[in-house]
Amino acid sequence: MSSEEFMLPTELNVPEFWKQSYMEWKNITKYDFRYISTTLTAKKSEAHIAYRQDIESMMQATKQISRMQQTLAVCKKVLKDISKDIGNAFFWETEAESSLKLAVASLTVELQVARQKSAADVLGELGSHESNPRLSSDSTDGTTNDDVAGTTPKRSAEEDQSEPAKTSRIRVPIFVEPFLNGQDF
Repeated sequence: MSSEEFMLPTELNVPEFWKQSYMEWKNITKYDFRYISTTLTAKKSEAHIAYRQDIESMMQATKQISRMQQTLAVCKKVLKDISKDIGNAFFWETEAESSLKLAVASLTVELQVARQKSAADVLGELGSHESNPRLSSDSTDGTTNDDVAGTTPKRSAEEDQSEPAKTSRIRVPIFVEPFLNGQDF
């Protein structure tokens, strides 16, 4: 391991931020953006507490690398003087909420893709209609093998009305729903 290499601490709040060049670490607004994307929380105080915690963890991990230690010392100063940072203030006043909505939308898309992949995996495991006789519908009257064998349960009209229709909605955490604006996915 060279003097510029180190292991990222496992307890970092936003590990992706610290994987970039150490010269970028002092950009607290970039950290805040990544914090929102990672935690789906748009609270400035929480983001800055997390930044401070990450700086401490990184200082322990980079003890032998003086240039990184110097950059982390600058990060501490940037955080201390954050009230003077108009760029960061602008981000929190105007961009943080839209960044959160974007992060939630991205998570929603990822959930949709994962759901579609899961459905494709299940169908792939079942195989094609030709190779799975239970799924084939060779009869001319439209009945399946299950219908012929009598294994498909018949439902009464009462049962049909009492059970809600099944939908293909993705279940998302409750804190995500307000950002979906009532959209079904």
